[in-house]
Amino acid sequence: MKNKKVYNLFACAIFAMHLSAQVVNVNPDPNGEPFIGGDGIITPPEIEATVPFMALRPESAAAELPTVVDNSQLIYMPPVFNQRNSGSCVQVAELWYSFGYEVNRLRGVQAGNGIDDLTNLYHPFYSYNFLNGGNGQSETFYKSGFMILKDNGCPSYEVYVDPAIDWSNPSKYLYWMNSYNNYLSGMQNKISGYENITWGNSYESIGLLKHWIADHNLGEDNGGLAIISVYVNGWTIHNTFPPGTSEAGKHYVSQWGSSGGHALTIVGYNDEVECFDINGDGVFTNEDFDNNGVIELSECEKGAFKVVNSWNPNTFGDAGYIYIPYKLMASGLQINKRAYICHVQNAQEPSLTIKASVEYPERNKLGFKVGYAQNANQTEPINSTFYKSFKYQGGANQMRGAYSGPIEVGLDFGHWYQNEDVGKIFFIVDENENGIPTNGLIKNFSIIDHRWGEEFELACAEIDVPIANNTQTTLSVDYDLIVPGDNSPY
Repeated sequence: MKNKKVYNLFACAIFAMHLSAQVVNVNPDPNGEPFIGGDGIITPPEIEATVPFMALRPESAAAELPTVVDNSQLIYMPPVFNQRNSGSCVQVAELWYSFGYEVNRLRGVQAGNGIDDLTNLYHPFYSYNFLNGGNGQSETFYKSGFMILKDNGCPSYEVYVDPAIDWSNPSKYLYWMNSYNNYLSGMQNKISGYENITWGNSYESIGLLKHWIADHNLGEDNGGLAIISVYVNGWTIHNTFPPGTSEAGKHYVSQWGSSGGHALTIVGYNDEVECFDINGDGVFTNEDFDNNGVIELSECEKGAFKVVNSWNPNTFGDAGYIYIPYKLMASGLQINKRAYICHVQNAQEPSLTIKASVEYPERNKLGFKVGYAQNANQTEPINSTFYKSFKYQGGANQMRGAYSGPIEVGLDFGHWYQNEDVGKIFFIVDENENGIPTNGLIKNFSIIDHRWGEEFELACAEIDVPIANNTQTTLSVDYDLIVPGDNSPY
């Protein structure tokens, strides 16, 4: 076993994030329900540097862009989620809206209404409660929910629902889901990756974003959603489109704020809405006013993206939606000239999974890793990897947060080690504690093979293993799989 190590990058980002909380209520009505801003934090640069950039595909470039697109009218679109007083905007945008819409689109299914029909919905507290330090006022960084989705998936709302996440329950921000089978079901709901979409100063440069919204950058009949990060503290949101024009009476943002980062999700666009009469001629056009040969976004008098927010739909915008003029895409966003999207994958049975039960009173001191070796004689893994869900997170609470007792989790081992030559599988609990020792147990651990149409579970012989102080506790199972039908002695 190795002695104390440095924090991993993801855990450092979470820790630093909670030290610099800037969550603020930006609702100008002191008696109104909170409009929370400052809950979206810029992705750490080391993580952001790994995110690829989307390029326009030929099949999409060949398709003519429609004048108006509104994906919120499609059956795949989840209802508006009200984050209330929580700092969960990023997780609402990533799990509830973007992932929910995209996976429903892929499967051709309708989103439930979120009230008496929870089908095909994915609750943002699943990821938020892993990331919030046990505090509902904590912010999270952009793409952090997508990272969890890619690692280990996300259960459906129907599986995740529990009295602990009722709005009236004081433990709603503490709850971590229990049961291997629940985590296993979430492994059917994953993303393969995520990408950035960027643009420049010109009106033409937002074409790639519009192609994604219109046809999924594939020339298809409908498109996708995209997330942007904006400043909402001090923004102006009460302007409406004039009578007799496209979308008359609907609200649009006329000025960005100067602080309070917040996630919004683009669901469509309209090239004809009239926003700014820049030259005062009473005619709304997008033209080269400064005669430099380029129509710039700052010269756009008409056209806007439609976005959905995560505030009370009864009091914000138009039932939770609002427009962002193309002109405002030129500057003033929290992350300028950049949106991001996710790519969902078809549901598929995981190959190898880990089932483990852990009991410990302060979960933010623990990280869960899996690793492998090529043969049973090796006592240390060749490689090991943390899961984003279980990385010194969740505050100084018991493992399940809202409930006492051990937590039973499922981890998608095959996500990290799909094609390696595996002869031994490790489950590692890494304790990061420098104070008074805290006692806990790895109750049990097993591996489950789901390949070849059958399920085979092999349990570790060691049970109720004490978690060692300030180091790694490692359990292993020898597993040199023989493929069914292979009777070769070599």
